[in-house]
Amino acid sequence: MKWRLLLDIEVVEFLQTLGAPVRQRLFAAFRRIQDFPGNYRQFTETDPAGRLLSALIYEGYAIYYWEDLADGHIKVLRVCLADR
Repeated sequence: MKWRLLLDIEVVEFLQTLGAPVRQRLFAAFRRIQDFPGNYRQFTETDPAGRLLSALIYEGYAIYYWEDLADGHIKVLRVCLADR
């Protein structure tokens, strides 16, 4: 299945606060997740809506995403410093 990658607006706003090199590395991680989402899941967490989110710690950042099977989307819902 070819997944479509979608970023939450809060993720986009957070990325704008980062330097270009870090931002580019995170975009590369998003693309890898898009291609093979199950390969990058390090742990899971349930969000307030009850969805099971996958998460990856990458270069000090936590990337939380949802594999929306019905739509064929990988939805990156949150990116934050990993220690939060």
